[in-house]
Amino acid sequence: MTKKHELFCKLGGNDDRLPFIGTPVFQTAKGTRYLKGPYVALTGLSSFDPGGIQEYLEGFDERLGFTHYLSDSWDLHDGSPVSSRELAVKHAGQGCYMSWGPKRTWNRDADSYLGNIYNQGHWSVLEHATYTFFLSGSRTMSAELNRHRGLSPSERSQRYVTKDVLRFVERPEFQRKENLHARFVRVIDLTYEQYEEIIDDMKDLQEEQGLFKGKTKTESKKNVQQASRALLLGCTETSGNWTGNARTWRHVIDARTRADVKIEPEIRDVMIRVLLCLNRIDSLLFGDYAIVELEDGSYGTETPYRGA
Repeated sequence: MTKKHELFCKLGGNDDRLPFIGTPVFQTAKGTRYLKGPYVALTGLSSFDPGGIQEYLEGFDERLGFTHYLSDSWDLHDGSPVSSRELAVKHAGQGCYMSWGPKRTWNRDADSYLGNIYNQGHWSVLEHATYTFFLSGSRTMSAELNRHRGLSPSERSQRYVTKDVLRFVERPEFQRKENLHARFVRVIDLTYEQYEEIIDDMKDLQEEQGLFKGKTKTESKKNVQQASRALLLGCTETSGNWTGNARTWRHVIDARTRADVKIEPEIRDVMIRVLLCLNRIDSLLFGDYAIVELEDGSYGTETPYRGA
């Protein structure tokens, strides 16, 4: 088993604020920029503040003891804090049974409570905790990721961005053999060069013949970009924000990182890094995953709680 903290650090993880795992930028001899791995940054978290239900709890017979529910400490027995997302999940589960009296599971036992939720497969309560990630990787990777309809993507538009931000992502297979890497470099250099030339030719058509000219400067630019992008490869870099709840992220992690299944390596790499970031911030919801090193040197996951 690979320790998650060690792997997070090995991959260049940083959690001075919210956790992220960066990736260096490389250049070919001709100056074409490319990456060798994904950029993954946790950028948004849902919050939890149950203070507004105090008046509701006071409306029941005081012998039920509901009014003391919100006085629970937000710490476990060992003094470590329980996060807003973890408490939101616990609160949702207890709310299903009006479990707010003295015999309730207190916050100090949130770990065992959530473990019981997982054992019983009551995954719906995990939908009350949400996370937003900024992700950068190849278009091939995002095409796979966007098949998971529980996620909400806002992805870079190739119709509006210019060649100035055009970069590529080298697949892990190409990094393993020098002749494959050399082919990759030649292809992206040629693609960048041809992309520039096509854009210039499209602009000439607009100026000389008035073709594809839009009503505004922005529209004209878009018409050039939308035609020129047809040349771009699956290894072209894309980026954007993906938001999902804890259940959805677990589902994607399960589908894309299993150690016992052959999985597309680019999206597996992204989701391993997503998991490492989620584990840093909410280990009660994601700490059950064990990370194992695979034969090819990449990583997969094992957990007794699949099925979200």
